[in-house]
Amino acid sequence: MTYRTAALTFAGVLIGFKIWSVFLIYLVWGGEGTTTFLLGTHVLWIGVPLILLWAPVMFWFRLYRVRRRRRMLLEAEWNVGQEPPVNRQSGNS
Repeated sequence: MTYRTAALTFAGVLIGFKIWSVFLIYLVWGGEGTTTFLLGTHVLWIGVPLILLWAPVMFWFRLYRVRRRRRMLLEAEWNVGQEPPVNRQSGNS
């Protein structure tokens, strides 16, 4: 548990310093060219975390879909005696 705390503290300090330095650079040397320069030099700081977060997000989304599908299949299996909701008619047509 202490290794995880140390790693999160280290990552937090890195990210905090990076955000603070970008803010100070923009504050002192602000302008349209500065924005382009900062985005160009910080592409890896923006892109790498997005790539690293993409896999867990897709995993949890897939897990949600699989569990929803399983729940639907179990419900369909146990509700055999009932007419499916699509074929039910409300009243006489």
